[in-house]
Amino acid sequence: GPLGAYLPESQWDVPLDYEAYMAISAMVGHGGIVAFDDSVDMAKMAQYALEFCAIESCGKCTPCRVGSVRGTEIMQKVRRGEELQQQLDNFRAIYNNQRPHRALESATPAAAYAATIKAAPQGHPIDGHYRIRFDIVDQFGKLTLRRAGKLHHLGIGRIHARKPALIIVDQTTVTVIDRQTGEIFSEHDIDPTRNYWRNKQRNPGRWPRLPNMNDDSTHL
Repeated sequence: GPLGAYLPESQWDVPLDYEAYMAISAMVGHGGIVAFDDSVDMAKMAQYALEFCAIESCGKCTPCRVGSVRGTEIMQKVRRGEELQQQLDNFRAIYNNQRPHRALESATPAAAYAATIKAAPQGHPIDGHYRIRFDIVDQFGKLTLRRAGKLHHLGIGRIHARKPALIIVDQTTVTVIDRQTGEIFSEHDIDPTRNYWRNKQRNPGRWPRLPNMNDDSTHL
């Protein structure tokens, strides 16, 4: 659809789902599919998509209300050949770095792309491997996370039940953060041998201490 992305034939085999499309800097949009042949003026199609966004915008958020109009104006100048390279640079900067997308959790395409895992040459040192996921803490104060094909349970705490969470996974640790406030809900050590990963920020539970029958203070 016009809110999605234009993909070349080489990417037609990409699975039609949110994660796969985000990995190629695209998005599903409304799920509609339109095919063009090589005779179509793609600049005209880009202008049409932006005009559609400007007309359909509800006007409640500034990035959509203003950004779609600015994008339309830039594409009109591009098609007229007015300072072509400058207009393309402006469009790329606005689209990638200024206008957040609802399909990307209100992130800009540049921010969403920077958060994805990148391939690197074999043997080349990298800063680290990070994986992120958005979820909602369940009614019992827990989350589930699949790692290496196995499902693990994270104890967050009932006080955080039904709150929106951002899960950050690195090589050794899972950190769960409140998506709205940035508060750290919990931290968990990755242990493939255990199904339940407890919250390291909370002391482990203990059974109540049994009274010492030799202690006179416990007798009535």
